[in-house]
Amino acid sequence: MSFAVLGEVVAQVDGTVIDLGPARQRTALAALLLDVNEVVPTAQLRWRIWGERPPLRAANTLRTYLARLRSALRHADGWALEHRGGGYVLRTDPSAVDLHRFRQLVTAARTAPDEEAAQLFGTALALWRGDPLSTLDTEWGADVRTVLRAEHLAVRLDHHDVQLRRGRHTEVVTATTSLLDEHLLDERLAGQHVLALYRCGRQAEALRAYERIRRMLADELGVGPGPELAEVYQRILRTETSPEPRHSVPRQLPPAPNGFVGRDRELASVTKVFDRHTGGVFIGAVIGPGGVGKTWLALQWAHVNLAHFPDGQLYANLRGYTKGEQPATPSSVLRALVQGLGVPGSAIPSDLDGLVALYRSTIADRRMLLVLDNARDSAQVADLLPGTPSTAVLITSRDRLTGLVTTHRARPVPLGLLNSDESKALLTEALGRDQVAAEPEAAAVVATHAAGLPLAMSILAARVLTGSSHSLTELAGELRDTSTRLDVMETGDMTADLRTVFESSYHALSTEAAFVFRLLGVSPGPDLALDAAANLTGLPLREVRARLRVVESAHLTSQEVQGRYRLHDLIRLYCREAVDGHEAGEALGRLADFYLHTALGADHLLDPHRPKITTAAPRAGCVPTVLSDEAAATRWFTAELPNLVAIQRAAAEHGLHEHAWQLAWAMHNFHRKNGNFHENHDTWQVGLAAATASGSLPARSLAHRYLGLTLAQLRSHREAVEHLHRSLALATEAVDTLGTAHSHYALTQSYELLGDSATALRHARETHRIYQDLDLPVERAHATNALGWCLARTGDLVAARAHCEQALAEHRTIDCQSGIASAWDSLGYIAMKQGDTAASVRYYEEAVGQYEKIGSPGLSTESRRQLGNAYAAAGDLDAARKAWLTALELYRSQRRTADADRVEELLNRR
Repeated sequence: MSFAVLGEVVAQVDGTVIDLGPARQRTALAALLLDVNEVVPTAQLRWRIWGERPPLRAANTLRTYLARLRSALRHADGWALEHRGGGYVLRTDPSAVDLHRFRQLVTAARTAPDEEAAQLFGTALALWRGDPLSTLDTEWGADVRTVLRAEHLAVRLDHHDVQLRRGRHTEVVTATTSLLDEHLLDERLAGQHVLALYRCGRQAEALRAYERIRRMLADELGVGPGPELAEVYQRILRTETSPEPRHSVPRQLPPAPNGFVGRDRELASVTKVFDRHTGGVFIGAVIGPGGVGKTWLALQWAHVNLAHFPDGQLYANLRGYTKGEQPATPSSVLRALVQGLGVPGSAIPSDLDGLVALYRSTIADRRMLLVLDNARDSAQVADLLPGTPSTAVLITSRDRLTGLVTTHRARPVPLGLLNSDESKALLTEALGRDQVAAEPEAAAVVATHAAGLPLAMSILAARVLTGSSHSLTELAGELRDTSTRLDVMETGDMTADLRTVFESSYHALSTEAAFVFRLLGVSPGPDLALDAAANLTGLPLREVRARLRVVESAHLTSQEVQGRYRLHDLIRLYCREAVDGHEAGEALGRLADFYLHTALGADHLLDPHRPKITTAAPRAGCVPTVLSDEAAATRWFTAELPNLVAIQRAAAEHGLHEHAWQLAWAMHNFHRKNGNFHENHDTWQVGLAAATASGSLPARSLAHRYLGLTLAQLRSHREAVEHLHRSLALATEAVDTLGTAHSHYALTQSYELLGDSATALRHARETHRIYQDLDLPVERAHATNALGWCLARTGDLVAARAHCEQALAEHRTIDCQSGIASAWDSLGYIAMKQGDTAASVRYYEEAVGQYEKIGSPGLSTESRRQLGNAYAAAGDLDAARKAWLTALELYRSQRRTADADRVEELLNRR
């Protein structure tokens, strides 16, 4: 089995080329081959195949592609395509993929003697059959091609250096002549060409070639030749080089951080980058938000690894995000660096090009470490990079430094928040074990409100050490008030003040990105999907995506889940300080509209037969998301439920009462189907308060009714009945016939659960009577089934069966899936009462199967328990235990303790 991506994407089995299908399918294979033996997250895989515009059913299409690839390659050994940890991984020997074989050969060549290196380089370069991924026309494919072309060129130039040392000057002239047409301004290539010409005895041509590149650099870029190319020119002009000057050994690192704890994984990541370094300039970039401890990590690693840099260590604070100061200019930093390298002031040029040339010449071939702290962006750093691989560079920045990663192959080391153990260790290190042990609860509160941010933890510890707060308990009390929490973390020192840190990042944003950033704090939920962010800001999707990228690049938000943006708790507090009150109110209104109208649409997909409520139209700037089907609605509710709960509470707090009770309505069906009875109860408590505040009699009646139903499901029957009678009274007062019927129906269910079958039957008859006069076939069928159930509970099994069979037929006619399941459940109970256990088993199996079909574990639980009873009555105890165990598991997951205990008692008796 072999794979090739250095040209057209190809797979071969025993030399036979396999048909890999259409371009997108081949892209899927290539996307896995480039990260062979590593899990590629599904979201990343989709982006590589379709870019920013995946098809509607991208997940299904991706699975189809991968299934076809497995089928196409089914006869091949030595490979596997597996689903692992939220993504896919293609497992095979890396040398079976030409790109990875190429890199293995290059790595070996760069450390081998010249004769062996020449052979290894030649073998590696022979693997290239053309442009990588040549037939794959995707954004990702284009990006990969750009990177691989640069990698290919670097290897060719390394090969030229080896050939020059071996005396193969003529071969190098030939190779460099053709390459120069494509890379006119590459100084390393030009230097090799000039040197090869000179060594072939073609001195005049060499000088003309140098002059040509010098003019092109001046005309195109306005710069002169770099030190390496200039040195080649000088060697041609003179017969010998001057002796290398002695140089000083700078030791510029600030002290190692005191009390450094944790970060073992991140320190190991920097070391891993260093150990894997095989050519070019080593650049490690520690990136993360302000206050997360980037400088601490860089200095800790630098001091631990001093032995690797015998020629010294350089340090520069680039002041990229220092409040009240402009970022350091490359010229000022270079001037300080060359002075640190021992160059006298009189010898330092004033122009930037001269400074860069002198700096790179002075640092060349020295084994040094350069720490560039607090970089603003890639542009600020570019001129500060050494020209030779002997000096390693370690950068810290709040920016993602995408330019350095792309053009200089810098290796990012993202630095996240401290975990709970690291937070506790940092607090203990600062205050001592005795004080933390003496106030453990307060210590836990302090660690929680520092929210994993080392600077915040250090500031809070300093308040105790300096006496600003006399104890951890006092400090914990101060932190509980969110409106003053950032005030508690003020120090009076701009270099160690959390609000100042956030402010410097905020003011570094563009006006457009800053607008999006401060509105993110308005969102009350834990995270924000892109469509929600667009509605929060009132911006089109494409525009808000672009602005969020800028905010994320500054590490002011993050995507812990792809496509969902999250704010650190303390940054959220800063956002709320930065946003204008009117601006915040408008944004919250748009967001509440978005969640309400999207949720109502999703709820309709879950149950198309559920009656609709009347709502106000969305305000300007709100564009609700239209979901495609029931599965999409379920996924949306699952992902957005914490945000829906949060926006409902925020709406109630800010006087958006209609939104608050209508959001409870919109979430009710999803809660009920999934057995979220406690969550549903909490939601309707907020909904009732909001409906009462709205002053609408129908809204108050509806909220009392649904809160009563949730209480009945939680076995709080007496309280449930009180709310339901209040609902009935309000519906009667409002002359709301439909509301009256609904309230009677809810009372039927509640009294039935309470065990008062006679009263339940009375309300069932009244419900049935009212619905006969209304053109509501779904409600009428439900009422018929409820009446049949109550008749069965009071012993009239013949009439009960007739009503439930009628309800089943009516639900089938209108295709009400939940109603069909409910009717089967009622018929199962009636058959059991009539002694027909076989029919009871059959009916309950139908009910359970129907609930499974519509994805309603919350509704199926009682039917599963009854199915177990029917199996037991029929003598099939194994099947009974299986049904009861499933019901027990569901009851426990729904926190229905009394019901769970009842099933457990059944299991213990059997």
